[in-house]
Amino acid sequence: MDPALTEERESRIDPDAEHIFALVAKLARRASDGQLVMAAAAGIAGAAMIGLLAPTWWFGALPLLCIGSFGVWGIAERTATERMERLGPGFDGRRTLIALRIIAAAIGTLAAALVILTIAAKALGTWIS
Repeated sequence: MDPALTEERESRIDPDAEHIFALVAKLARRASDGQLVMAAAAGIAGAAMIGLLAPTWWFGALPLLCIGSFGVWGIAERTATERMERLGPGFDGRRTLIALRIIAAAIGTLAAALVILTIAAKALGTWIS
């Protein structure tokens, strides 16, 4: 069956299914392995460099953490899916991959929320003053 038709049918069945997390998951599933690895490596390395070399620029590390967690979540999700198809639902490391996806999603969500709150605080601070 054509994937475009499947997506269209799913969106007609549940129009509220398109929230930000579903969109990010869809993007991660469409990304290649190389793109996910580059996102994870660049995001984590960039955030670590900012943290080590210029901790006063912590705000710049937040979007990089979002990118890194996107890559880590995508890699863990893809690995879990491939192992489930090959080995069945009881494969070794299943819980570890689930925990990794939860941690990556929590870090990415927290970093994104902090970006939004920091931008709002800076905008309100200059507006109120």
